[in-house]
Amino acid sequence: MQSNRKFLLGHHKNGIENTLGLLDEALLEFEAWAHGRENRSVLYRERNTLSKDQRERISIQVQKIRTVLVEVRDDLDLRTMTGNVAKSILGQCSALWVSLVELEGEHLGRYGKPPDGLAEYLDPKTAQLIDSVKEISRIAVEG
Repeated sequence: MQSNRKFLLGHHKNGIENTLGLLDEALLEFEAWAHGRENRSVLYRERNTLSKDQRERISIQVQKIRTVLVEVRDDLDLRTMTGNVAKSILGQCSALWVSLVELEGEHLGRYGKPPDGLAEYLDPKTAQLIDSVKEISRIAVEG
């Protein structure tokens, strides 16, 4: 049910759009899990322990939230937030690069003295990973 209320939002509009856009983005994750998604890779695995009942109830809540979001979007004339995948990749790669650098031998001492030979083994592997992450960043920002 659409309201006929109109507001002069001014500076509040961006904050409302950003907050509700982030909520809407999170709903995509919730919905994927409610549909049974379990991402799997080499060193990461999701274990979807949601029961059928939980999945159904989450799906219902996601739909309820989306109904409210549509009403608020229409009533307040909000813009749709558009995620830029290339920027998301670049941001994640930047954060990962920092973490990967900390795997280098000179930084491993923060966990205590590393076992003999660990730095010699891990440094070239870390360099390979960093180079590949940097390459993904370069690919993502190409025009």
